[in-house]
Amino acid sequence: MKKILSCVMALSIAVCAAMSASAAATPTEVTSAGNATQKITFNNGNAAYSVTIPADVTLANISASQSAGEINAEVTALDHGATLKVTVTSQNNFNLFCAAESGQHKIGYKLKADSEEITQGGEVISTTETLSAPKALTIDEFKPDATLCAGDYADILTFAVSAD
Repeated sequence: MKKILSCVMALSIAVCAAMSASAAATPTEVTSAGNATQKITFNNGNAAYSVTIPADVTLANISASQSAGEINAEVTALDHGATLKVTVTSQNNFNLFCAAESGQHKIGYKLKADSEEITQGGEVISTTETLSAPKALTIDEFKPDATLCAGDYADILTFAVSAD
């Protein structure tokens, strides 16, 4: 296998929120802790919650499971009967593509939350409770193509938040 200089997975966030009321909820605050995390806070009507995700992740190698940080939902109030859900989609269907080769070489991977595999559009967190629900994210079970290019490999994960 060719030498891999580095694998970089950039996690970016897109937040979508829908409330049980007819108007869509918008974040009341978005904060960053350097490059480590993004925290999105909602305080609309009877609902008050925030979701913290990793801002970006750099993988050291592809030979072992790698920590991708932690995702956390802090729920202080939800509308009656509402469920807070955090889902994730991968731009490249859970594949890291080589930036230097215009997507010709890839490394498949699995994203897990507390050891449970998350599939495309899958739920990372789903709760009706008022709680703090941290989950450890890991990236593992790498499946590289037979030939790889040297360089950076990347994917973009989009986390969506809804409460309805």
